[in-house]
This record gives sequence, structure tokens and C-alpha cells, in this order.
Amino acid sequence: MTVKISKPAINLREELASLRNQGGLPKEDKLYLDDLVTNGDFSNGLTGWTSQVSGFVYSNGEVVGTSANGLYPQIRQTLKTTLGKTYRLNIGKVQLNSGFWIRVRLAHGGTTDTVIQNNSSTPDQNMSGDEGTAFFTARDSEVILILEVRDGAVGTFDNVSVQEVGENLVTNGTFDTDSFWTKGTGWTISGGTASKTAGTGSSITSTSLSGTVGKTYTLTFDLTLSAGVLNATLGAAVTPVYNSSGSYTAVLTSTTTGSFNFYGSSDFVGSIDNVIVTEGNHNIIQSIPYGYDVKDVYIDGDLAREGEAYDYEVQTDGINQWLKPTVEPTATTETVVIGVRK
Repeated sequence: MTVKISKPAINLREELASLRNQGGLPKEDKLYLDDLVTNGDFSNGLTGWTSQVSGFVYSNGEVVGTSANGLYPQIRQTLKTTLGKTYRLNIGKVQLNSGFWIRVRLAHGGTTDTVIQNNSSTPDQNMSGDEGTAFFTARDSEVILILEVRDGAVGTFDNVSVQEVGENLVTNGTFDTDSFWTKGTGWTISGGTASKTAGTGSSITSTSLSGTVGKTYTLTFDLTLSAGVLNATLGAAVTPVYNSSGSYTAVLTSTTTGSFNFYGSSDFVGSIDNVIVTEGNHNIIQSIPYGYDVKDVYIDGDLAREGEAYDYEVQTDGINQWLKPTVEPTATTETVVIGVRK
């Protein structure tokens, strides 16, 4: 069970740590493992955000962007990421108040992608109601997060968060090189996507992932489709059949040990990109700065207990350590670690 403590108690904990340090015991530091986004709930107005094109204003704990005269107002923020790590972007409100469309974009590795979009005339991209969620693999040591309104639209944004999730088990899921995939008839990798032409039903198979019996995996990918249908298989677990363009998520539990692949029908014409497969349900993790061991963890003022039902696990790859909270953090979760220097 958790033990509720107050902020003054944390301050007292710091004083005790200071006394210990004076006595020559291993030094302890207070480490904040918060969301990568500064002021993602806009509780401090637009602090931490840069206006690229004017048109955003702070209003009642949210931000509202208004587009006019052919301008595309933007606010943006640069986030520190780790190349190759996978992250979840969640926005509690991406509300299209009027007009044609509003969107959320990510710029990293020399490209800018639209990852969440609320559009009045086409299916919403990575949206559920007014909430948007997208997963991405970092292509650089930083990513620029962009909130944008377009074409005369008015839109409201709130509760923006970006957090690291478990390792992407698929190598080269962004198809930056022609490698780590075995291509069936009609499949090619070029220009950052894997594409197939019509003619023969065939698969493109990952050489880096094989499902394990009984394990559950979460798959996300982007599909651009002109004709035919596509599905995916992981260890005999099969996704639904996809027959239109979009960004998709599927949870698969392997019933046999077997490969991971996408299968395009004989008349399939289209491409896939941004393939991410993680074990479990994209659980959030929080990296511990190198050189520290975890001693105590406070989650929103609660002293957490490792291994308890509502707390966290400390995981390691032998070099790095990270927390895996049982309840995933949100834009407003405050996680504080008392770290002991190694």
C-alpha cells in the first residue's frame, strides 16, 4: 500500500539526506522524473512554449488557436529524447471548435510528421473523441512538438504529455534503410516507407522480432492504402483486416512462437510506416539518470512501494535503470526519486 506524505515531509526527507551526506554515507539526491513537456497543462499560461506564428492565446487553463488570412498559427516546444527510444504523445484535448482542421506535428531527424489531427471532413488521425494519442520512435536527440491550427480553424488544446514507453522490438520500423525486413513479391523499401504493388498476395517480415507463446504485444503503424487490404501476424495472432488509410493500434497475444509480418492481398497497393511493437500495452517507463540507484519513490506525494499493486518496478538492462509505474503517468503526475549515487 502507499503511504501518504505531505510536501513538507519531502522537504524533511531532503534534510535527513543532507545529514546523511555529512556523515560520509552514500550521497542521495532528489531527482524529478516528470513528463518531457514543460507546462503541458498550461497552468502557467504559455510558459515553456514558443509562438512560431501568432494566433494562440491562454484562456481558462487551456490554449486556443485561431487561424485567419491564410496563416497557420503554431506554438512549439523542443523536447530532449534518446535516439531510437519509443515515446507516447498524449493530448487530453484536441478540440476543433470551428473551421476545417487542427493538428499536432513532430519534427525530428530532418522530417516533420502530422501525428494527431482533428479534421472536419476526413477520419480523425489518432483521435478518440477530443483526445489524441500517438506513438513515435525518436530519430534524433531532440524532437520539436508543434500544435497548429489551419485554414480558418479555431482549436483548443490542453494536457499535453510525452513519455518514454518500452523498447520498440522492431528494428527499422521507420524504414530508413532497406534492411531488417525480408520482402516478399512486390514489396520494396524506399523513401522511408515499405510499399507493395498489385500482382501477388505476399508478406514483408521483420527479421528482428519473433513472438513468444503467451506474451502480449501492442502494435501501432501508419497505413496509406490505394487498393486491396492488409493485415499483420505475430506468432499466429492476427490483426483485423485494414481496408483504408489511417493510423492503427492492435493488441496481439502470441499463440505460437513465430515471425512478425504484414500481409498485403494480391490487389493491395499501398505503404506502411512508423511500425512499433512493444511487449505489453505500451506501458510508460521513466529513465533514472546514469550513476544512481533508486532508494525511494514518491508519486504525487505518495511514498511508493516497489512491487505493490499500485506502484512501480525498477528494471534494468545491466547498465541503465528505469521505473515502470503500475499506473501510467499523466501530464500532471509528479514523480520524485531519492537516488543514491553509485
